[in-house]
This record gives sequence, structure tokens and C-alpha cells, in this order.
Amino acid sequence: MSRAGFAGDPLGVTEKSRPNRGRRGAPVTRRLIVIYTVSAAMAGVNVVKMRVIAWLASALVAGLAGGIYAWYVSVFYPDNVFSGEFSIFAIVFALFGGVATITGPIVGVLILYGVYNLIGFTTPQYFQLIYGLLIMGLVLFLPTGLVSLATRRGWRVP
Repeated sequence: MSRAGFAGDPLGVTEKSRPNRGRRGAPVTRRLIVIYTVSAAMAGVNVVKMRVIAWLASALVAGLAGGIYAWYVSVFYPDNVFSGEFSIFAIVFALFGGVATITGPIVGVLILYGVYNLIGFTTPQYFQLIYGLLIMGLVLFLPTGLVSLATRRGWRVP
């Protein structure tokens, strides 16, 4: 096979002599499966297996978060768990930090939950107004989340 690979493989990972490593030694398999599924399959990556592993890992994290929440609350009522507020908070936290990275939702939770506790307890009448303005500003000026500020500066965010 030629050094350049073939036209269907833009990253040139089909050549077996090249290590399957990206920048700083990180495996590029994850990026291949997301962006170039056909090329990854042609390169010998078991796409279905890797996607199942990714799905199971995300389900594990969600299950652990739910278990910690259950331990924190101690009592589950359908009104608490299946409320619109709970679901909207989870989505907004992730969008605020950035959904394309692992650290994005964590940053979103830390900042927004801190704001929620600070404003929600001291001035509950202004909570929805301040929270709404914060989210509107984010959507208008940082649609990819707060972590995009770090990636714009050239920092590599996991």
C-alpha cells in the first residue's frame, strides 16, 4: 500500500506499519469512529464494538451519577425525579460547559450549580431572571459552551 493510503482514508490510518496514534500519543480510534466511520471499519477497527463500549461507559457514568443523587436525596418521588426542572437542569448544565468534551459538563455543573445555590437561596425572586440572562448570553456569545474559550486559546481540553 502506498504511503498516502487511499482516497477513502483521509487520515491515512489504513497502513499497518504506522502506529494508530494521534497528537501526544492519544489514540485516534475515537475520532475515526465519530467522523470517518467507513474508513475506520476499512482500517480494521470494530466500529460496532467500539460504539457499544462508548455507550456502556456513558451509561456507567450516568448510573453512578443517579446513584449518588439517590444517596443524596434518600427518598425518591416521581414528582422529584421526573420533573421538568430536573431534566432541564441536566441539559442546561451540559450545554453551558460544552458537550463535545468530558470536562465541559463538569465545568457547567460546577458554575451553574454554584450560581443556583448562591442566587436561589439569597434572592429566589430574581433567580429565574438571572439564570435566564446567563443562559441567553451563553447561547448568543458562546454556542459551543464555556470550554470553547479554552480551545480557542489553543489549550487541549479532554
